[in-house]
Parts: sequence; C-alpha cells; structure tokens
Amino acid sequence: MSQNARNLALLLGLAALVGALAHGLARRTAGPHGLLEGAPERAVVLAELSVPALRASALFRSLAGETSTGLDQVRDACGLDMLDSLERVEVYVLGEGDGPNGRGEALGEVALLARGPLDPEALARCLAEVVADDGGGVHRTTIEGAAAIASDQGLGVAAALGQDGFVAGSEVVVAELLRIDAGTSTGLRRDDVLERLYRRTARDGAGAPAHVRLLARLPRAWRQLLGRIGRVGVEGLSLEQTEALGLGLSVTDGVSLSLAFGLESQGAASSAARALEERISEARRAPELAESARTVALAHVELESEGPDLLVRADLARPELDATLALARRLLAAERRADAGAPDADEADAQPEW
Repeated sequence: MSQNARNLALLLGLAALVGALAHGLARRTAGPHGLLEGAPERAVVLAELSVPALRASALFRSLAGETSTGLDQVRDACGLDMLDSLERVEVYVLGEGDGPNGRGEALGEVALLARGPLDPEALARCLAEVVADDGGGVHRTTIEGAAAIASDQGLGVAAALGQDGFVAGSEVVVAELLRIDAGTSTGLRRDDVLERLYRRTARDGAGAPAHVRLLARLPRAWRQLLGRIGRVGVEGLSLEQTEALGLGLSVTDGVSLSLAFGLESQGAASSAARALEERISEARRAPELAESARTVALAHVELESEGPDLLVRADLARPELDATLALARRLLAAERRADAGAPDADEADAQPEW
C-alpha cells in the first residue's frame, strides 16, 4: 500500500476509533459552520466538497475509472469504500511565515474536517491492518475535552466532531478547529474579498448550489506565477494584481464552472476581461480550430467584470464534457508514449486540437 493510501487510511481510521470512544457522549457544539466561519486562523487555501454529488457525477466516474488512487488500494486492502462514510469534506491548507492578515506566504500543513455517518468497527479494523503493516500504532488522548486518537509515529491526530464527524491534522490545528466548532474561538479573521468571491461562486448558471468550492488568498509568488501564465496564453492579460481566487464547480450531469478573480481594482478587472474576450474571439474565428474541442468549450464561456472581480463562467453539457474528456485522454496517451520513447503511429490523431 502506498504512503498516501496509508496516511488516508490512518486519518479515517483514527476518526473511526474516536467515534467509538465518543459513542454515547454528548458534546455541546455550535456547528456546523460555513467554510469561512469554520476555517482555522492561518488558512490560505480553503475547499469544501459534497462527496455524494461528486461520486454520482459522470466526471468523477470517468476520471476514477482511469486512475489507480490511494482509495482503490485502501478498498482492496480493507474490503470497504471509505467514501461511503463521508457526506461533506472541508480541507484547509495553512500558511507559514509572515503574510497579509496574519497568514504566511508559504504553504504549510493541511487539516481536514469531515462529516457523515461513520462505521467505527469496519474503519477501526482497516486502521489496525494498515498501522500493523506500517509497523506503528496509536494511542488514546483528549484534545479540548474531546476523545481523540494520536498516531505513535507522529502522523497527526483525529478527534470527534459532535456526533457526525471528525477533524484531523496536527494537534494544534485540531484543537483550534474544535474550539471553533464549540464557539469558543473565531478562527479565520473576517476577509471581505474571500467572502465576496465565495458568494460569486456559490451557484451554477441554473441556480443550483456548487458541489465543489475553493477559495485561495494568493501569496506574492503565486501572483507572479499567475501573471506569467496569463501572458503566455493571452497577450495583454495581466493577472499579477489578483489578490484571491474563488472557484465553484457543479457536476450534476455535465459541468458548470464559475471562476472568480479578485483583483486590486475595477480597472484591472475590466482590462483583464477585455484581453480574454479578444483572445476568445480570435480562437473562435481561427479556421484550423473551428471544429476543435477547445472551440466547442469556448462557445460556452461567459466573461464579466463586476467591480474589482473578473468572473469566468462555463457550462458544458454532457456531450461537450465527453468531448473534452476524450481530448484529455488523447493528450495523456500521447505523453505516455513520448515518455516511453515508443514510436507513435497515430501521432496525427493524438495531437491536441487546441
């Protein structure tokens, strides 16, 4: 079993043992909170996922069917699918060092908050197998008065979150998340930009709630990288002034994507929107790209600048999504053949239509 698979099994298994320890014990809680309200103070990247909606989507089924993930290895080793126990997952990537709003410029540790019905016995058996295979163990402890399990190898801790979830990560961050959930700590400072981008990406074009949400405050190095990437693809596009990003993704049948760039000024947002609109118009007119998957996708892209925000929305119905996935498979296949150094008899067919 890979290290990633072992770590995942450990975190979920730790939570299962916590659930067993805390069974029948009522702990007062002020949760559940929203993504921003429940975030730890140093969070730089925040994401939330609706697990049932993602698993039911055509996109997930297509991608999962073509990759061997750590979850597959855990399922093979333990005989259970851990995603069955999850309903909502929140992931926080914390900043290190000095930065705006008290958050660091470099990315540090990751914390996880998950809710959903747990099967403590099955997950505990899986944990025991994984930990034994790794030559380690776990021990019981308490964090902020909550029953918890810690890894003997120092991989982290997990603690019960009310009666339907758990938090996992370093002991310091887990304690902070428990205090936030209990209402004794406020966690992340109010961030007007992130709150605005969160609202802008909340729903798809049909008004349905997004199944995946992501927010990120961009450190200086990220801004510079984003600016370079933008200029390579679109002449005159300047994204160095992007303070934060917001993303919303709905995957009911096709895919609906909302991407919000929070820039420093209204002028910067308007300028970026004009540059993108010109580039998209050029691509749509190009004869050699008229029938390509990219042009089909670009036909569904809408741009809008509103105040200091640049909004990019795209809705792909199932046929367009299938065409885009087919193109991605061809690109990956071509890369694998190139890496292997094998002659490519179908090279022309494998070339991207971008």
